[in-house]
Amino acid sequence: MHFPVRTAFHFCYNSAMNIDDQKFDELVDEAWDKIPPDFKEEVGNVGIVIEAEPTAEQLRRMKIKGLLLGLFEGVPKTAWGQGHSGSIPSKITIFRKPILLVSKDLKDLKITIHVVLMHEIAHYFGYNDKDLFIMDKKMEDRLSKED
Repeated sequence: MHFPVRTAFHFCYNSAMNIDDQKFDELVDEAWDKIPPDFKEEVGNVGIVIEAEPTAEQLRRMKIKGLLLGLFEGVPKTAWGQGHSGSIPSKITIFRKPILLVSKDLKDLKITIHVVLMHEIAHYFGYNDKDLFIMDKKMEDRLSKED
């Protein structure tokens, strides 16, 4: 999941939220706990890691011109059995610094982490960014109405 250049440029002038790594990890764990059990069971073999920010190689490979908030790397479940035996296990990476940069407060941070995590899980199930654009917005709207 990424923000386009225009949006990323706007956030560069805002200060990023200040939250320690342990608290951020706890918020990712909370977001994982909210994932429906059926989905968690299906993605049980996908590694979920937290990195400070994407590498230059990840940005180049993804052709990102903005902020990269999360990344699914691996073989989507829809492509299993199509010559992908013995491939490296799939991985979802959540990027802490870009997420903190676009989050205005703790509630917004929790929503962003949850939406990014679900977005990357959806890539694992074979959805592309075009498919996910509307889903992300609906999820963000629904989560912003919760306590």
